[in-house]
Amino acid sequence: MKCPPVAEQETEPRLSDDARREFTELLETRLVEQNVHRYAERGRTTIRRLNRREYERTVQSLLKISTPLQHLLPDEQSINGFDTVSDGLRFSPLHMARFVEAASEAIQAALRFTAAPQPIQKKFLYTEQEGMLKNAEDEHAVVAITDRAGILFSKAS
Repeated sequence: MKCPPVAEQETEPRLSDDARREFTELLETRLVEQNVHRYAERGRTTIRRLNRREYERTVQSLLKISTPLQHLLPDEQSINGFDTVSDGLRFSPLHMARFVEAASEAIQAALRFTAAPQPIQKKFLYTEQEGMLKNAEDEHAVVAITDRAGILFSKAS
């Protein structure tokens, strides 16, 4: 790649220092005025919410689920091909209802509500347990069986 040839003489005259200073001050004044006008009109920043994809991935990460949620949320408005621009991320009552629906679905997936297990009803006596009987027969027993329903705990000698 070749560099462009160096001009022997400048064809356009340069601005004087005073003209350059005047231009810079004018430009700064106009930019500040425009910025003040924009803040007065729109406020300092626009509130931003998560878009559908960001919301789904955040909730999946927090709740450790893989349930798809994007299909429950309304489509995003794209601005210049981007769906993450705050001006395009509106928040209407429809959005609120859909986000609540998606959150409910995510919580259901995370908690996995199922039917309560059936209780196990079994009756047993300690005196019939093999380990207890073996311990009671030992001469240094910690327990002694007093009758069919009772166990006496004593200190080992």
